[in-house]
Amino acid sequence: MDPRQIVDFADEDKAKEMRDAFYSALQDKVMAHIEAKKMEVAKSMFNPQPDERLMSTAVDEPVTPQ
Repeated sequence: MDPRQIVDFADEDKAKEMRDAFYSALQDKVMAHIEAKKMEVAKSMFNPQPDERLMSTAVDEPVTPQ
């Protein structure tokens, strides 16, 4: 939805059309964000990045009493 239409409807005192155009534009933005987030979550679920904290190569040596 073109934001210019929202302004045009407001200028022409067409409240219902303005509201519908605004909600449509808002819904498009929200749905695009949700779809992007879903893709991000799916990618991280099936291709997890190793946790750097768990991948430490340093191993503590056991302390032996002398």
